[in-house]
Amino acid sequence: MIATLDEEGTMGVDEYARLPDDGYRTELVRGTVVREPQPGLRHGDIQARLAAVLVRWIDEHRLDLACSGPIGFVLGRHPATVRGPDLAVLATRRFPASDHAGFVEGAPDLAIEIVSPSNRATDIRERVADFLEAGARLVWVIDPDSRSASVHEPDGSARHLTSADLLDGRDLMPGLRVPVASLFRS
Repeated sequence: MIATLDEEGTMGVDEYARLPDDGYRTELVRGTVVREPQPGLRHGDIQARLAAVLVRWIDEHRLDLACSGPIGFVLGRHPATVRGPDLAVLATRRFPASDHAGFVEGAPDLAIEIVSPSNRATDIRERVADFLEAGARLVWVIDPDSRSASVHEPDGSARHLTSADLLDGRDLMPGLRVPVASLFRS
């Protein structure tokens, strides 16, 4: 398939949605397709551990929230940006009517990024900014190498957490406390 580009030579959301799967993780960033290798086992282990904690907590508290693995969120249309966080928490009322409806419009309520070896610090900062500017209420960045996390909020504040600290759900998931150390194998 040949992608259709707009007058600025960039791709739109609809064209991006029709691209074939080439085995890489891709996102559309300001009209340009960005691809990176699939993450490794350590990344997947952290993702699964955190997803299990979030799903269990949401279910136990009967919240109108859902936790999802990587799906596309349309963060902007001019220029087009579709990002897929490693995990996302969002209100169930925002679910598309069908699985074939495409991407979710707007940012997730909570976007979670797990740093991969292919990520540069500038890439992570840009991703965090994109989610927050599009309306995310909270962004967590998990760093396997330093066994730490950072919490970013819409007001621009950020907190660095070590393995001795707790991630919390703030006003999105009041009472949620996740030991940062529990995300990493000993």
